[in-house]
Amino acid sequence: MWIRDSAAQVNNYIGLMKTRPDLKDLMVKVVERQSFFIKFDPYANAYRGTYNKKPTPWEQSLNRYGYVATGNYELDSGAYFFKLAYKVWKVGGVLVDVREGVKAMIDTWIIEQNHEEKSKYRYSELSRNGKGGVTGYTGMTWTGYRPSDDPCTFHYLIPANIFAAVGLGYAKEMLLEWGESEYYKKASKLKMEIEKGVAKHGLAEFNGKTIYCYEVDGLGGCNKMDDANIPSLLSLPYIDPGASVYDEQIYENTKKFILSKDNPYYYSGKYSVGIGSPHTRHGNIWHMALIMEALLSNDDSKRQVKLIEEIVETTEKTVRKKVGGRWDYVDGTMHESFDPNDPTQFSRSWFAWADTLFAEGRWCDGARGD
Repeated sequence: MWIRDSAAQVNNYIGLMKTRPDLKDLMVKVVERQSFFIKFDPYANAYRGTYNKKPTPWEQSLNRYGYVATGNYELDSGAYFFKLAYKVWKVGGVLVDVREGVKAMIDTWIIEQNHEEKSKYRYSELSRNGKGGVTGYTGMTWTGYRPSDDPCTFHYLIPANIFAAVGLGYAKEMLLEWGESEYYKKASKLKMEIEKGVAKHGLAEFNGKTIYCYEVDGLGGCNKMDDANIPSLLSLPYIDPGASVYDEQIYENTKKFILSKDNPYYYSGKYSVGIGSPHTRHGNIWHMALIMEALLSNDDSKRQVKLIEEIVETTEKTVRKKVGGRWDYVDGTMHESFDPNDPTQFSRSWFAWADTLFAEGRWCDGARGD
């Protein structure tokens, strides 16, 4: 169970909690289970349902023990947990008592503000005997891995830090309701320091405009790119819908950069154009990036309609033939990535995160309900 994926895969059901007691029960149990796992090990990103009493030496080398399935530390996991718990409260009317999971995550993020001196986290795939690349203090919080499960080039991942700051806003409200004044103060201070760190260290100049870096190291290093996995730079209005952390003008500059050939992971082909990821084959586009672009497009705009058509037409498990210039396809599920010149070539026949993200779109409103 990935914390991030499990939160994303139930997000589109939040609005049905008031009329569906079974879904409300599901949401509460997902949040409770996430908190249970985070308390067990806040550095893991995925967990198993049964306890592994005797991990092999190989498993131990990858921090896999007990309930931990994968030990790649990913900052966005905690932010997804905060968001889901908050939405279950605000939309579903249930404030699940997951304060211990929230507190464990906040303490971890505070430690990782000073990874070089205070962190005990090590992972065998990272440089410097598992410590990762050298970083300077910025006020932001460190992460080993991206939401793609790929190791960071630089370890202050800007979209993840923005999402973390937004998540801390959610956490503050819950902590206040629980009467956790000490952790309310911790969350407030951490949120402010992350926001200042993003504004001071997370920016770069490109073609005379200020843009967000994807990653920085606090020592002058800036990775100018974007990845399809969320949180991404493209998704900033989605993860921060009130623009409480990111700057809207800088985002617009950044969006022009990442949706162009200047982004090394922006690909084009005969049937689609969009963002891919170093996690998959060079040239492949991810459905999630196309969906996110559509979600953030103006309603019923030509671009939104075109994106939805591209998503649907490149989604199927089996593409049979072309009829009248369109793909004639069988019902299927969304892929992780696909070749924009030949959509029959793809990675993962079913990538549920993309399916559920698509279901959040306004174009699915007519299909909601029982």
